[in-house]
Amino acid sequence: MNGSSPKAVLLPIDMGNYGRNSLQPKEIFERLCTHSQEVQFLAYHWRRSGNFVFSVSKEETGKRALETGEAVIGLKCLFRTFSDLRKVNRAVPPDAEIKNGSVILPTGEKLIHVALSKTVIKTARAIGKISPRVKILAWPSPRDVLCAYARPPRGGDVGQATNNVLKVFRDPAIHGTGRALSVIQDVLEDRNMRYA
Repeated sequence: MNGSSPKAVLLPIDMGNYGRNSLQPKEIFERLCTHSQEVQFLAYHWRRSGNFVFSVSKEETGKRALETGEAVIGLKCLFRTFSDLRKVNRAVPPDAEIKNGSVILPTGEKLIHVALSKTVIKTARAIGKISPRVKILAWPSPRDVLCAYARPPRGGDVGQATNNVLKVFRDPAIHGTGRALSVIQDVLEDRNMRYA
């Protein structure tokens, strides 16, 4: 992913989550590239959650990428700049480590980033345990949440963490989508990415 332009990643909501909206990232990426006149899509992550990197050439590029993504994929989308994602990555506790492709704490909990569609006011930014399996560790920004998720031995996925975070606000106008922190790090470090 060369080039001097700032970059961002398009994050579809609920793509490939527990078999729902089971779309192929490669196929979606190809459609994004051909459909978009104004946004240059550069790469995608192989995981089925859908993570599509684009070049931010001007201020309205993010809005255009959202419009293109929602038209092509048929799902609501969010986007985050690489600068936003670096803030999330900087919030990772120093004792976290990578095991079996996941970023986990010494307690065995998996780190999850939940991106929100709206800014959450400071007084509503909960910290601590919000469900038996999900704990909010930090708010890297007013729209980004870093969670620890104690995934059950069978079943369970990132969507459980996302849904528990959304329940805290009880606001149907706030949408969110979660990604394993390992995916965020892959995107930032240009690892496990696929290109046109």
